[in-house]
Amino acid sequence: MAVVPLQDVKDFLNITSTGSDNELVLTLDRAEAAIAARVGPLSPVTVTEVHHGGRNPIVLRRPPVIAVTSVVADAVTTVAGFDLDSEAGLLYSEFGYGYAGLPRSVRVTYQSGRAAPLPADLEAAVLELTKHLWESQRGSAPAALTGTGDDELRSAGSGFLLPYRVQSLLEPYLRPSVT
Repeated sequence: MAVVPLQDVKDFLNITSTGSDNELVLTLDRAEAAIAARVGPLSPVTVTEVHHGGRNPIVLRRPPVIAVTSVVADAVTTVAGFDLDSEAGLLYSEFGYGYAGLPRSVRVTYQSGRAAPLPADLEAAVLELTKHLWESQRGSAPAALTGTGDDELRSAGSGFLLPYRVQSLLEPYLRPSVT
């Protein structure tokens, strides 16, 4: 993935040698993948989805959405007649319920993710999670706190994927889920 440059990670971790670069790139990729799984793609990707049922709005599965490239039904391609809520990933037909007279199955192609540069708080989350993964694999992460307060338990150093600091940075970008 490599949205955050390796040199930025090395600067953040105070690493000056090149001996661990390959391993550090793998750790960075894991951190970016874990964050993207929670907040959507960190860089632009092209997504094509088929939606069935003639519902309005069409709920795109990989928000945030940068732009809709095409809506295809019956071999007709259009983007006219639709309004996009990019953060929520909702594509509304201007004509109300259904796909404005289109069949009940359409193929939507769109750009998902975030345009460069990555927002500063998401970059900070990537750096913090990379640091956490790097230190925990080397045994240099702080030991889990034994306090009983919720904040103390959430700030433990190992034994979980996302430290509380990373969770806090991601909070504004979390996608709603239906349980």
